[in-house]
Amino acid sequence: MRAVKKKISSKGIKIFLFSLMVLILCIVVFVFAGYRKMRSKSADFVSAVRDGAGMSLSRVYQTASKDGAPAWKLNADAVNYMNEGNQAVFENPSLTFFLRDDRQASLKAGRGMLKTDSNDLEMREQVCMESDMWMLETGQLKYRHDKKLFFSDVPVKITRNGTETELSADSATLDLDARKVWFKGNVRGTFGEDISL
Repeated sequence: MRAVKKKISSKGIKIFLFSLMVLILCIVVFVFAGYRKMRSKSADFVSAVRDGAGMSLSRVYQTASKDGAPAWKLNADAVNYMNEGNQAVFENPSLTFFLRDDRQASLKAGRGMLKTDSNDLEMREQVCMESDMWMLETGQLKYRHDKKLFFSDVPVKITRNGTETELSADSATLDLDARKVWFKGNVRGTFGEDISL
């Protein structure tokens, strides 16, 4: 009887060890296959990075502050940081600027570029800047960080929300904190009672 029990337990141990070896072998094969798949995805990612880009990221969110208070926040579908020219190129950027007196202005475009050495911005493709009182539409809008001014060298149109006021010109310069706009070239418009920004 003891010999039979010894034979059964010896056979059970052999089956258990064989099963354990098969399980370990399966885990090694699974890990190796996953590693190869991950490497191929990594290679695809690297080949998808634009020429000249130092780094590319998807779904970007950034907030900038000045003196402890938020200055602006940015969301974008993707960004390519370019080594040459110290710039970041954004796809579908959306910015919110925090102004004086708790006011805000939002800016959206198809593409945007930030000069990382000067913090100057350039927005292109269906550019729309909006506050609670007005909306500006243009094909291109630039921001000079040192002067804190927005300007456009292409035609612009500004409409005041909820009124008939509409102004258009060949170019414009905006100072959002001072609530002033300077128009230049073929200035046309329909004026309502109050046209302040």
